[in-house]
Amino acid sequence: MQKHHFFSLQKSFITIVLHGGLFFLSGMLFLSCQEKREAHFDAAVFSLSEKTLILNKELDNSIEGHYLMVTGGEKETLYIENLKGIDFQKYVRDTSWVLGWGSGIPYFDAGNENIRAIASYDVSKGRLTLGKLLRGVGYPAKGVQVTLLNRNPSGYLKMQKQPLLDCFSGWKDFSGKSLMFGKIIKDTVENQWVMYVNETDTPSVQVYAAVSKDLLHWEPAQNGMPIFTPKAFQNISWATQNAGKKKWRGPVITDVLYENNEWYLFLDGYKPNGERAIGMAKTKDPIKGPFEMIASPLLSAGAKGEWDEGGCFYPKVVKYKNQYLMFYDGYNEKGIEKLGLALSTDLYHWKKYGSQPVLDGHQGWRSSFSSSEVANVSVKKDSIFLFLSGAKAYKNNLLGRLTASRFKDVPGNVNDNQLGCYLSTDGGKHFISHANNPLFINDYADPYENDHLGASLEFFKKDGFFYLFYVAKTDADGLAYHPFVRIKKIE
Repeated sequence: MQKHHFFSLQKSFITIVLHGGLFFLSGMLFLSCQEKREAHFDAAVFSLSEKTLILNKELDNSIEGHYLMVTGGEKETLYIENLKGIDFQKYVRDTSWVLGWGSGIPYFDAGNENIRAIASYDVSKGRLTLGKLLRGVGYPAKGVQVTLLNRNPSGYLKMQKQPLLDCFSGWKDFSGKSLMFGKIIKDTVENQWVMYVNETDTPSVQVYAAVSKDLLHWEPAQNGMPIFTPKAFQNISWATQNAGKKKWRGPVITDVLYENNEWYLFLDGYKPNGERAIGMAKTKDPIKGPFEMIASPLLSAGAKGEWDEGGCFYPKVVKYKNQYLMFYDGYNEKGIEKLGLALSTDLYHWKKYGSQPVLDGHQGWRSSFSSSEVANVSVKKDSIFLFLSGAKAYKNNLLGRLTASRFKDVPGNVNDNQLGCYLSTDGGKHFISHANNPLFINDYADPYENDHLGASLEFFKKDGFFYLFYVAKTDADGLAYHPFVRIKKIE
């Protein structure tokens, strides 16, 4: 097990110096006696294992806990009580850790609407000095809850501020402002990397491909022409354009697997009755095709009353020992999403595992029921590591409704999807969470990614570096998801 060097077990005060008076910080929300802590593991995962978000004194984002709040003092200095002696010394040097606080306005109180840099740290006095304003205005006032955010998770640094690709990159017939990648593969025949790009938040989704020789510079393949249009699925039952009252946008690629000298592309789409379903296409050439569409869905919604009765979508597939595992997002008639598992020996015929999801656990940073998309899954010996999206729910209790504060909440990642890691050692049937979840959050101080993350994550090793690909959203110019890359030197 990895020992995280920036935590200690002793109780102490952390002092934060602003540029004017003294305030005391203490936790004002208490851990419910009925609230259970999750089981955790604490191993390094793909060099991505350090804490990114601190919002309570328990240093545990899977519970509500004792939240950090400005309670008084002078203008220049803040104290965070009983934060167990976090050592920021390493991270202050590369300006990773910053202080965030909300706006006090419903829908905009997630603890990241205002951000200040931490300029220095006095080890002997346990003091942090706040510096440049990176987002928002002013300083946190008395009674305001605060969060500590890591701009460079586990030391991964952004190579460039701008996205790797955007909607102006030369795509033909591109109709929206957002795009996500579903998978990045290495085509050894053409000696290039291939990124499958899905239009997002648009009335008509098409799938494109981009190529790169070095993982850093990408350009549209096929002169920007799509590799899949809705017309390619005209006779496919799980990928109709007209799904009940919804006019679906066409299926999207969420994973790709190379087996038996062929590429298997996993997609999700809609059936005519409006249910989401999972399908597949295969090809020998990952860009040019031709692509053989498998007419029958691989996985469909469960029967009425089952946990995935509303539909199955966002599959990620991995080979595990002598079979294939598919992890997918399913939801019931109320829209509650959970993680499911299906098994196959030939990639064509799949059977759901049991009658229940393999991961529910909507609490703490994943208390929202509307997010369970798998961003990445991999196998290391008998262990399965799975990165899952999640967000904190808005308050929607009686007190919140009576006080008209139902859309305000404790700080963290309220309604903002982030990514956490889960471990299974029994073939995907049971999972436990990483102790530092979420392990990957977007940089709220970066205007290109100051909203939240999409469910896309890829890891590669090349030339002495780790490469981490992800999708983030900005609040600028409407909805906008785009792909980015961060790198970290292999030590």
